[in-house]
Amino acid sequence: MEFKQGDVVELKSGGPQMTVTAVVGQDSLLNIAKVQGFIDGDVSVEYFLNNKLERGMFKQTSLKLAKE
Repeated sequence: MEFKQGDVVELKSGGPQMTVTAVVGQDSLLNIAKVQGFIDGDVSVEYFLNNKLERGMFKQTSLKLAKE
């Protein structure tokens, strides 16, 4: 599945809802992520955990669209 900026996603295994902030291959700033093993379509996200803003990178294969 291809995600786009602004999509609300969650891990297939559960966890908090997260907002896609950028997609590898669509955002040139994330091309450096390819050095870390990420590929086109993998995403950068933001989410809140215990009232603290967190950021992370996830493989697209580990995510699904959240039911809003």
